Amino acid sequence: MIKLIPEVKPRLALQAFQNLIFEVAIDEYNGSLEVATEEVSGASASYIDDYGGDREVITPHGAKLLKRMFEAGMIPQKRKLSPKDLSALDAYIDSEGSIRQKAILLDEKVKAEKEEGEAAWRAIEARAAHLAEHPEDAKLEEINSTLIDRVFIAKYGYGRGGEIDLAGCRCSKVLDRYVSNSGKTRRTDPRISWIDPDGNQHGDPNPPAPNRRSDPNRNWGLGRE
Repeated sequence: MIKLIPEVKPRLALQAFQNLIFEVAIDEYNGSLEVATEEVSGASASYIDDYGGDREVITPHGAKLLKRMFEAGMIPQKRKLSPKDLSALDAYIDSEGSIRQKAILLDEKVKAEKEEGEAAWRAIEARAAHLAEHPEDAKLEEINSTLIDRVFIAKYGYGRGGEIDLAGCRCSKVLDRYVSNSGKTRRTDPRISWIDPDGNQHGDPNPPAPNRRSDPNRNWGLGRE
């Protein structure tokens, strides 16, 4: 966004912008440009990019302060005679309302999806608890790995496998335990499978052969300490 100012020096400009915000925030700013606390609040926003890295963007609200800094000579350009056209920056500043509305809509969407997911999970948990007590009520079309796993947990608690019958299916839960070569790292993965009334097998495939601590080529993903 800083590059919306013609021929700006991005690194120096961003550093000046961030320093001013920090100094105002901790009440140690003594520059010649008058800056209110409200101007630095929400001047930038952080987000996580597609690669999991932390990124920071100057908001349209912050762009107003950036423009004032430029006009006060606090944002260096590459040449004294560099163009001073700020129309692109002004357009970004004017987008504040629409961006805020999009942010509100996105927040509402994320919240709704979260609530929907939580409601669906509560329904699965409630259904699993019921089937743990009344397995005869199970329907063939609802049988899947998640439901079977939650029925086992509702019936026996965590850390226990076995076999149960649901909707004419023979359902199995096996706990595969892995140990790293050093023996310091341990992991338990549930493996769910079932055989339907027609004899077809579904669910998780058989796991690889058990880990051999003496063989680094068979350390099955847990790493060598």
